[in-house]
Amino acid sequence: MNKKGQLVILASVSLMITIIIMAAVVTAGELRIRRSQEVSFPVSLFNAVDDAPRALTVALSLASEVYMNTRDINEANETAFAYLSSWVNDFTKAYSGKGVIAYFTYRIDFEWDNTEPPWRSIIIANLTVKAEPIGFNYLKLNYTVGLLVINPNVIVSVIGKKSRIDAFNVTVIDVSKNMGVPVSILKLALSRQVPGQGRGPIIRHLYYYYYGSGINGFKDLTPRSQVIIVEEVYAYFKYNGIIVGVHIVAES
Repeated sequence: MNKKGQLVILASVSLMITIIIMAAVVTAGELRIRRSQEVSFPVSLFNAVDDAPRALTVALSLASEVYMNTRDINEANETAFAYLSSWVNDFTKAYSGKGVIAYFTYRIDFEWDNTEPPWRSIIIANLTVKAEPIGFNYLKLNYTVGLLVINPNVIVSVIGKKSRIDAFNVTVIDVSKNMGVPVSILKLALSRQVPGQGRGPIIRHLYYYYYGSGINGFKDLTPRSQVIIVEEVYAYFKYNGIIVGVHIVAES
């Protein structure tokens, strides 16, 4: 075989090798694309699941506002249910046609009127997701979201035979983060008596202090110059949209 024939054969072999390498590169590229597409669904699913605590916070904030205004636990539950149902519908709609099923089970607990702690606004929920077509046979997550009010420190003075509340501190905990938080004051009602005049009107002013670590303080509930006996305090606090009520009496 002459040199020209050898060159033709070598060129043909080189071309075949190049084609094989290119085919392998294309095949590998297709595999990478397929794999990234397969992974993208679970990642998006986790992103949606990560939004569940926010959804529960919104549901509890709406329910707590209804409960503060109506004291109707059924109406508060219906409000939370309506919001969470909408969230689940939006969640599953994003995976329409992919066989994803999701649902919440939950319980709301409002303890506001007791004269002993703890006071709380809490939602305890389970989120169940079934997504077999995208790689999750069964996913169940537990959440606890809300506010817990503990450790009341009530400062009283005695006028005659009655005790007067002069100041009080409470510790407010964000239960999902297990940390103390400052609150804003929505409403403060002081049930008071004026000696010789019977029960006086409700008043709504005070001085507020935040000491850190979740300790919220309330001072100077009545002017020092007035002989007014504050027997009970009804306070409504708010943090991150969630409302919690407390009921403090002079004997606490």
